[in-house]
Amino acid sequence: MKKTIVLLTLLTSINIAGAVENGFYIGLNGNLSIGPASVSAAPDAFSSGTYNSNQTFTYANDGRFQYDGGLGYTLNNFGVELRYFSLGSQHQISQNGAPLTTNQTGTYDGKYFGINGKYFVPLNSDRHELHLSLGGGQLSTSLSAPNANASQNEMALMLGVGLRYNINRNLGLNIETNRITPVTHGMLGSGLYNDAYTVISLGFFLNY
Repeated sequence: MKKTIVLLTLLTSINIAGAVENGFYIGLNGNLSIGPASVSAAPDAFSSGTYNSNQTFTYANDGRFQYDGGLGYTLNNFGVELRYFSLGSQHQISQNGAPLTTNQTGTYDGKYFGINGKYFVPLNSDRHELHLSLGGGQLSTSLSAPNANASQNEMALMLGVGLRYNINRNLGLNIETNRITPVTHGMLGSGLYNDAYTVISLGFFLNY
């Protein structure tokens, strides 16, 4: 009986009949970007032609503090958004299983730009909003390793979920997590093969 009462209380506290503020908005966030721990590369990925066989690069996957932003438009709880993520730089720690020497350095950098659709679910008399995102865009990555460099632009999918708190009609706070996954991972005959990025963002948004 107690469990039923608790469930009914939670259901009645959620108001899905409301609507988010219609119009344009801009969002700015600081983020923690957690990228791939390892990247493999085919010989054709390197313009210098240094390598004749596939290479595996391992990175310190401890997350980087970066930033992201979005420009969107909302109408009746549905929205469309242009989004940019700076995914930071990871430092290389080994190559083909061998640790780098003291004088060797390497990095792996990433950024993403794309468009996504959004759906907003108003909660608690429109003060809070759950939002879901699905979209795609371009993931740009560059690898700098001892004796060689490589870069790649590829299509990627973005899937996200977040929560917004409306301070007033024009200003609010936002927290969300997004997963950016390369579409071509494991499908190219040559190039860089990388796993997905996970990005945790915290910031604010302005409605116009």
